[in-house]
Amino acid sequence: MPKSEPFLRGREILDPQQFQTFLYPQSSRLEPISDSPRSYYPPDHDTPGYPSNPRMLLGRLFLQLGTYLDYYTGQHDPSLSDCLRSLLTTTTTPVTESIPEEHRRLFPQLGIPPTWPPTCLVHGSSDTAVLVGESRYLHSLLKAANIDVVLWEVPGAEHSFDYNQPVEGVSYAKLFDDIVDFLVCHLVPST
Repeated sequence: MPKSEPFLRGREILDPQQFQTFLYPQSSRLEPISDSPRSYYPPDHDTPGYPSNPRMLLGRLFLQLGTYLDYYTGQHDPSLSDCLRSLLTTTTTPVTESIPEEHRRLFPQLGIPPTWPPTCLVHGSSDTAVLVGESRYLHSLLKAANIDVVLWEVPGAEHSFDYNQPVEGVSYAKLFDDIVDFLVCHLVPST
C-alpha cells in the first residue's frame, strides 16, 4: 500500500520528484547495472551519514509508493502492485492466483521447487522493516520441502544490524564466520 507517513524505522517520507530518473517509465530507459556503490555524505554535509547515492533509497521509495512488486518483477504496465491491491478490496480471488505465471518463481510462498538452493537466513529478532516472522515462515516452507536451510536470528537486532555495534552477547565475527562456513560448504566442491 502507498504510505504517506513514516513507516520504516521512523525515517522521513521521500519526495518522489527527486527520483524521477529511477521511476517508471523513465527507469525503463536506464542501462542495467550490476553494482551500485554504497556512499554517504561526509560529516560536514547538511545531512551527514545520509546516502549520497540515490539508488540506495530506491527500495524504501518503492515500498513507500506501494510499487515495490512492479520493480521486483518488471511488470509495470499493468502494474502488478495495483492489480494485487485491487484484489484485496474487490474480490475473493486468491491473490496468489493473480500473480502471472512468469513471476511466480519469485514468490517462494507459492511453492518451493525441488531445485531451490541451500539457503542461509539471518534476521534481527527486533527488525521493524521486515518482520522476523517472514524469515521464520520461509524457513518453515524450505524445511517442509527438504531444502537445506538455516535460520539465525540475531537477538535484539534491528534491520541492517550489521551497520551497528553488535547487540550485547552477540558476536558478529562468529555469525559472519558461520555464514561463510555455510556458503563454503554448499558452494565449494568437495575434493
